[in-house]
Amino acid sequence: MEGYFVFNKDIKNSIEETYPTNLKISYYLYGYTDPNKVNKLGLTISLENVNTVKLSNFNNFPVLTGKLSIYAIHVDYDNNINVDNKLMISVSSSVVGADTIDPILKVSGIKDSDGDSTTDGYDNMYLELHLSVYIQ
Repeated sequence: MEGYFVFNKDIKNSIEETYPTNLKISYYLYGYTDPNKVNKLGLTISLENVNTVKLSNFNNFPVLTGKLSIYAIHVDYDNNINVDNKLMISVSSSVVGADTIDPILKVSGIKDSDGDSTTDGYDNMYLELHLSVYIQ
C-alpha cells in the first residue's frame, strides 16, 4: 500500500472542517509462480482539487466537489495480462446554484465501457442531481 494526502489546512492544529484536497492511494496484492515474474493486482484511487461548497439554504450543508479517478492494475504473467494503471473512471463534480432553493450537483467524465480492465474503450457520462430532493 502506498499513497499520500494533502489537507486543506494543518491537521496538527485542528481537524475541524478538515478534508483532503488531493490524495492518491494505491493498494496492491502480489503473488508469483516464478520468482522472476511477480504478478500484481491492485487499485489506485485519486482525488484532485477537492473543495467544499456550502448550500446556504440548507444550513450551510457542505458538498464535496473535485475530480475522482480510479485506476486498475493487473499484471498476470501466467495469463499474459499486463495492465498498469488503466483508467476505469474519471469524473469531476461541481455545484450550480449553491445559494438557491434547488442546488444542482453536476458530475461528468468518462468510464470504462465494459468494466474490463484488459479491454479498451470509454463511455462519456453525465449526471445532474437536484440536491434539494436529498437534503431536508
